[in-house]
Amino acid sequence: MSSSTAISDASQVARERRRADPAWQQIRAERAVAAPYLNKVEPRIVFEAVWSLAGWALFGVLGIVGWVPYWIAVPMGGIFAYAAYMPLHEATHQTIHGGKAELQWLNDGVGHLMSIPLLFSFRGHELEHMAHHAYTNDPEKDPDVAYAGSLSKTVFFSAAAIPVIFAAFLAAWFPPLARLLRGTLEKSLGANADADIAHQRRFCTLMLIIASLATYAGYGVEVLVFWFLPAMIGLVLIGIIFAWLPHHPHNGRGRYTNTRATLFPLSGLIGRGHDRHIIHHMIPRVPHYRIPQVFDKLRPVLEARGTRIEGSSAGQGAPKIFWGTDAAEVEAIGRCADQADAEPIRPGFLAQL
Repeated sequence: MSSSTAISDASQVARERRRADPAWQQIRAERAVAAPYLNKVEPRIVFEAVWSLAGWALFGVLGIVGWVPYWIAVPMGGIFAYAAYMPLHEATHQTIHGGKAELQWLNDGVGHLMSIPLLFSFRGHELEHMAHHAYTNDPEKDPDVAYAGSLSKTVFFSAAAIPVIFAAFLAAWFPPLARLLRGTLEKSLGANADADIAHQRRFCTLMLIIASLATYAGYGVEVLVFWFLPAMIGLVLIGIIFAWLPHHPHNGRGRYTNTRATLFPLSGLIGRGHDRHIIHHMIPRVPHYRIPQVFDKLRPVLEARGTRIEGSSAGQGAPKIFWGTDAAEVEAIGRCADQADAEPIRPGFLAQL
């Protein structure tokens, strides 16, 4: 028997063993529930990109010419910058073009354009976000564990993100500092650390050039007020709604426990479907506006597997949303998650669907 034949036979055995695994069968059944919403071109998300970018630009212009006061224009710019994150996020998951190679430019174009009001690189974020999905809540490897802890810490960290990102990646043009940054990023990004540095460094440099030219033309204050401050507001909202709230207290590691559902009045509008964030981690390419439908269909599975479904709109008897940092409560949540993760999936569990 040739070595290639032996490898082929071993692969076939491995595939058959996986097909017989109840956990793998369960994942396939869950994906089948989501299948009607996957691999479709998403004009709705493209439209979201258009109106969020237009709204951000509009309030910037209205503020600059004085037709809208600063105290309205800046927060509204921040809200539209926050809205721009959703199309960018969908682009990181290759959702927009429905898997059609000839429309890859559309997916990537949306991602790059949405990075402008948010002042961070689409390509760099793509690498970091994939690491977050691969190592969710891993204290050593998940980039988003920087948001773990109190809500006030998340607000401070998010508000400081832009100057920190720009300082770190612009400094990375100097090889000794690039090596130092690479050592930090390799913990979560591995071999992708160099690519992340390259993407972020180029983006930060381009944004700095644009801001410098605007300042030279006499618009330095406007750049600060109508670009930097709305971006900071947008990042604070993203940090709270997408990084902190769904994962707090960041100690579940399993498929059904590494995030939660936080349901309250208007949570679907505020989180744009990600108030049911657990579905996004289970099946990342479900478009955000389809997450509620998939959640409703899979809820019996989630409840049976120990997913935390919290909030005043989660149904009778549902626990309140956990906001605190009490060590005993955090430990109890982690212990429950570990117990749920350790429970094997049995063949009959498919009946939950």
